[in-house]
Amino acid sequence: MPHRWPDFSRRATGAEYIDAPQHLSGEELSQVFHDLALVNRWLGGARAALSPLISFLKNSANRSHARPITVLDVGCGSGDIISSLKRWAEANQVRLCTIGLDLSRAALAIGRLSTESLWIQADIYSLPIREKSVDFVICSAFLHHFDDEAAVMLLRDFARIARNGIVISDLRRHPAAYLGIRILTTLFSSSRAVRHDGPLSVLKAFTPEELKRVVRRAGLSQIHSRK
Repeated sequence: MPHRWPDFSRRATGAEYIDAPQHLSGEELSQVFHDLALVNRWLGGARAALSPLISFLKNSANRSHARPITVLDVGCGSGDIISSLKRWAEANQVRLCTIGLDLSRAALAIGRLSTESLWIQADIYSLPIREKSVDFVICSAFLHHFDDEAAVMLLRDFARIARNGIVISDLRRHPAAYLGIRILTTLFSSSRAVRHDGPLSVLKAFTPEELKRVVRRAGLSQIHSRK
C-alpha cells in the first residue's frame, strides 16, 4: 500500500512513543535516545542549538575572572546537547555550569553515565528553578510536543528564569524535512519508536512563522531567527 502524503498546512496531533516511555522496555528506551542523538547530529539539531550559545561564550571567555555561565537544557533527554556543549567548553577553557532537566528518569540515568552535570527530574509545567537563576535556557527539539497555548506558557516561564536569553531549536514542518526524516530513520534506525516518532514529530512541528507568533504572544520582543 503506497504511503499517503500528509497535509502540511496544519500541525498534526497524535501520541508518540516518547510521550509515554513507560510503554517501552529499558533497552528500547536506550535505543531511542541513542538514535535521537544521532539524528540531532546528522540533521544539525545540536549545531543549531549550540551555535548562538557558543557565540556568547566566546565573548564571555575574554573577560577576566568571569563567573561560570549557567545553561539549563529543558527536555534534555539523555543529554547529548549538554555533552556537546561541555566538550566545546573544555576544549576552549570556558567555565560552564550545565543543568539537564527532564521528566524521564531513564533518560537522566543515561545522561549521568555520559556527562558530568546537574540532572533534575521535574515536570515541565512546574520548573523548580528560581527567577533569573540561569544565564541561558535551551529548548531543543522539544517545543513541538506542545500546543500553542502550552508553548506560550512555557516560553514565559523560560523568560522568568533566564538572565541572558532563550535558545529554541526545533524541527520545521516542511515536506523536505518529512521526507528526510523518513529516509533517515528507515535506513539507519532499528527502533520502531524512532521510525514512528521521527516523521510524526515533523508533522507536529511549527513553521517559522507559527513559532514567531507563539514567541510574540509570550511577550518576547527581541527575536533572532535562523532558518
